[in-house]
Amino acid sequence: MRGIKHYQAGTGFPGRCDLCVKRLAEKDQAGKQEEQQGIFFIHSVCIIRVAAQLYHEPVDIDEPVLLLWFFSRDVVKPVQTQLARLLQTALPQARAELTVLPDAPQIALYLLNEDFSRAPLSPEAVQAVWDRPAYWAFCWASGQVLATILLQQPAWVAGKTVLDFGSGSGVVAIAAALAGAARVIACDIDPDAQVAIRSNAGHNHDNVEILQDFYQLSEPVDLIIAADVLYDRENLPWLDIFLQHAPEVLIADSRIKNFDFPPYQLIARRESTTVPDLDESDEFRRVNIFHARQGVTGDRLME
Repeated sequence: MRGIKHYQAGTGFPGRCDLCVKRLAEKDQAGKQEEQQGIFFIHSVCIIRVAAQLYHEPVDIDEPVLLLWFFSRDVVKPVQTQLARLLQTALPQARAELTVLPDAPQIALYLLNEDFSRAPLSPEAVQAVWDRPAYWAFCWASGQVLATILLQQPAWVAGKTVLDFGSGSGVVAIAAALAGAARVIACDIDPDAQVAIRSNAGHNHDNVEILQDFYQLSEPVDLIIAADVLYDRENLPWLDIFLQHAPEVLIADSRIKNFDFPPYQLIARRESTTVPDLDESDEFRRVNIFHARQGVTGDRLME
């Protein structure tokens, strides 16, 4: 419980709930025992308000209720600590740092710390990275480019229902929300990415829904956007699947050479970098934007 703010019952402003503070400050043997077990008597309104602040979920509670709360220190943690722990399953020294994007300074994301060690990893660490890759801890060049385009040209998403496929950090979904999309759905199968998307969207003060399974999509969308999801050629069939579920698709990619998948048309090319910088070769800094519309080729974007 150390370091967690308490909220005065019935208000949304930082304050102290005397009962909670007194209970947590008890130093008798029973209190110590409860602390070790992670069990506290505490106002549910205090915990729920704290959880709402950290996880950016709306709450509407009028009356505090006293309950026996089985509380683990891992349940409610500051966002950076929670994301850092996800990173540290593979990279023990990693941190999650709030980073302003150089090409889209309207957006800040929790990403792997810029000064992370470039030293060779142990075989165990390499295996851990492969077992649980933290794609969400980077803003890949393609994501930064597509987010920038949506912010510069909001007509692509304004008033529309938009699905961001393979959302990762959520950068493109957040950009769509900032650009005026009526509804934004971030789709990613990785539970860690879902935590990152929720955290990043909350920091940028935008509503982004999260969908784990693309095939659970139950309502039509106007536009599907996807950045850097074609790194594996086995993902190419998604290009056809997207057009079966949306009348229009925008793809950002820096990996596929000789991209020839009608009706997708190259409409723009920009350069960017992954954040934090991975010292990638120049070819991966060149991002291509492809557009497809059912039965219609795309118009060229402004360079």
